[in-house]
Amino acid sequence: MLILATGSWVLFSVFDGEVKTSVWFMTVVGALMAAIFVFIYALPYRRMGEALQVGALPKAGEAMALIRRLIGTNLILGLLVTVTAVAGKYMGF
Repeated sequence: MLILATGSWVLFSVFDGEVKTSVWFMTVVGALMAAIFVFIYALPYRRMGEALQVGALPKAGEAMALIRRLIGTNLILGLLVTVTAVAGKYMGF
């Protein structure tokens, strides 16, 4: 949350929102990644913990599979942001 808050502060107070398209893209994707993390923690992670406490291993496995897919999605989004950060400087977008 601190990263999102300070990044938004810099974006809007220092640059007045006047940045290249690549920075806006990275901001939106970063917010999406944070939302995915919050979703993981709020639903599947807790469901997995509850299932493990009662010994329902198949339900815990389903929750773990969803967590793995969502973390994989976040990994791909993070790599996309990294490529954008590097390429945006040289591509002019």
